[in-house]
Amino acid sequence: MKRLSLLAASLALAAAAQAETVSFNFANALGPMEVHQTGSLSKFDSSLGTLTGVQLHVTGGISGTIKLTYGAATGPANMKGTTDSVIGFNSGVAAIDALFNGIDDLQLSYTTGFQAMNPNTEWLSGTLTDDVFADFSMGAVSALIGTGSFSLSCDSTSGFGTTGGGGFAGGSQTTFGKCGATITYTYDAAASTPPSVPEPGSLALIGLALAGLGFTARRKS
Repeated sequence: MKRLSLLAASLALAAAAQAETVSFNFANALGPMEVHQTGSLSKFDSSLGTLTGVQLHVTGGISGTIKLTYGAATGPANMKGTTDSVIGFNSGVAAIDALFNGIDDLQLSYTTGFQAMNPNTEWLSGTLTDDVFADFSMGAVSALIGTGSFSLSCDSTSGFGTTGGGGFAGGSQTTFGKCGATITYTYDAAASTPPSVPEPGSLALIGLALAGLGFTARRKS
């Protein structure tokens, strides 16, 4: 019986030490640049167990088109247009905001590549895109434990430029941007109480009681 009790205790300890994860995310739709977007992420519910770590995954994306124009030059030229954007994040949770303050903003870019242009012509690209992400790891942040959620915001800054074509080069961009995030909590699951195993003495008493009931029933019959 002692061996059985030790086994039950070992199983309970193994269950208590088992690491689990739970994740929450948001993904904003593309919007005209410049973007100023916000999303919400749930906090960690302490009834699940003991929080041991936090992983944060943030994403940024841009999509759009570029138009090149080449003016009244005396001959053809090779030209390209390039869109550069940065997306920065911030949060009302100080521990997370500090992560963003310690790194560069997400850098995004797309280009037409060089295009052969004749004087007095225009060239329009197809849809161009770029997507980037960044990952962060933290310990058990007390501000992230509780009910409800916290907000995460992003802001963009973008620019456009052309290369080639001399003083006759021109162009424009139409750009959309977005941001998103996923938070994953790692925790030790709360230990469940194992069912109690009756001791031999208890089993004997139950047996005697059942036998007594049977004897009484036979006397009444």
